[in-house]
Amino acid sequence: DGLSQTSRELAEASQGQVLYGGDVLASLDILRNVSDTFRRAPFQPSSDDIQNLLQSYSNLVADIHREHWEDTSVIYSAISNFMDMLEGFLHIIGEGMKYYYDSYFVKENLVVGVSKLSAADVAGDIVFPVKGRRGMPDWVRASNDRVLISRSSFARASAEKYLTESPVFVVGIVIYKHLETFLPKPRNNTIVQSRIISVSMNPAPDVVRLELDFSHTANGTNSYCAFWDPVNINYSICGWSGAGCKTMFSDAFRTKCRCEHFSSFTILAQPGFKMKINRSRSLSLTLIVGCSFSSLALILLMIVHFTFWRSVKSDRSLLLFNFCISIISSNILILIGETQTYNKVTCTVVAVFLHFFFLASFCWVLTEAWQSFMAVRGVSMKRIVRKRFLCLGWGLPALVVASSVGFTKSSGYGTIHYCWLSLEGGLLYSFVGPAAVVVLVVNMILGIVVFNKLVAKDAIADKALKHRAGASLWSSCVVLPLLALTWMCAVLAITDPRSFLFPVLFCVFNSLQGLVIFVVNCILKKE
Repeated sequence: DGLSQTSRELAEASQGQVLYGGDVLASLDILRNVSDTFRRAPFQPSSDDIQNLLQSYSNLVADIHREHWEDTSVIYSAISNFMDMLEGFLHIIGEGMKYYYDSYFVKENLVVGVSKLSAADVAGDIVFPVKGRRGMPDWVRASNDRVLISRSSFARASAEKYLTESPVFVVGIVIYKHLETFLPKPRNNTIVQSRIISVSMNPAPDVVRLELDFSHTANGTNSYCAFWDPVNINYSICGWSGAGCKTMFSDAFRTKCRCEHFSSFTILAQPGFKMKINRSRSLSLTLIVGCSFSSLALILLMIVHFTFWRSVKSDRSLLLFNFCISIISSNILILIGETQTYNKVTCTVVAVFLHFFFLASFCWVLTEAWQSFMAVRGVSMKRIVRKRFLCLGWGLPALVVASSVGFTKSSGYGTIHYCWLSLEGGLLYSFVGPAAVVVLVVNMILGIVVFNKLVAKDAIADKALKHRAGASLWSSCVVLPLLALTWMCAVLAITDPRSFLFPVLFCVFNSLQGLVIFVVNCILKKE
């Protein structure tokens, strides 16, 4: 009970409060004492104890404490103790786990993976983090950071070192969000170019085959792999050494390493012209082409309608104008958002309005289907009906977005990597849910009703009315799938900068969407 209370109080005390140099050292002492006690105790830490202690580790490396770590005057030993103690605590967690079991712990400033496995039963390489695993934060999803422990390390240990029974290993891996920024800048005109990744295994095998992939967080040249070696600090670059590691591949965005030992690793480089790099800030050519082509086609369509307004004036044309405005606005916001991830306020505003216009585009397709439904029923478009269309096209998206912003207090709108809804916390469903309802339910029902009415024996006698209803139905059936595919690829292209496929698909579908809307509503329109 005493250990649990201490763990809980430390997590609460370090949460959101500024810790000065002495507080940091005192917190490290508490963590060390608690870990040592658990190591000697005949019982394992409870699930709450584990969560509280990992939360304390995460709190200590929060942004608000960065400057005060430097006040410790023994920052190298403090950082070393921090990483060593966390590594040791992961092994304590692993000892209490069942065989062949993996545990993942996600905190604000670090992501942890612990595995307990028998060498004889390791079927393949150990990879962390597992791509596509749910619950990973955005800063992990948006990076190429990855650890691979070769199966050969376990096979050699099983065959050579242990003759009677297969050894059981505990593997601990930590990806730190921004621990590299807590360290003093390396000398010799060198910068730390990536996050820090810690890898450990207990007991350590005789032969280690370890591969690491790093995404660059700073611009630099001559990138190479390094590990934390504070023991030989006088002979290393401010605690970093490259011994036992080999750089397998490096480009402007990532570096691949192969190392022969376990430690805490990062990438060092010579500084480039810009100290900070974020690929999401540089506009992708595919996004520019897709958004520009689509917007130009829709703007041209609106100009043509304005020019021949007397001939094309109709309620359907009014719906089309609003639909075009929603798509053009979305395209503009996508391009703006790609360059504003560094500005939290602007990025949040862009994400909110992008959410609104994305939903609005679906709702205006729905209004066109509704208009077709009213046409086949012979209902005339009165002013009150037009107001209802406006409420559906603009009011419903505004209500959904306002509710989402109010409920979340704008948390989840915009991240450090993209100006869109965060993948965490379920906020994305406030877009996917309404869009799916519009696409799969309402439009489908209205489309079936209108189609049946058009082909029925007692079909509409008025040929002009029948033509307008059929044109609206056909337009909805063509545009809606393209709209869904376009915005789906847009979301995937924005949230996954590592992918080359989704930006290309977005470019194709968005360009095709603008072209199809122009052809259907201009070239193929008799008026």
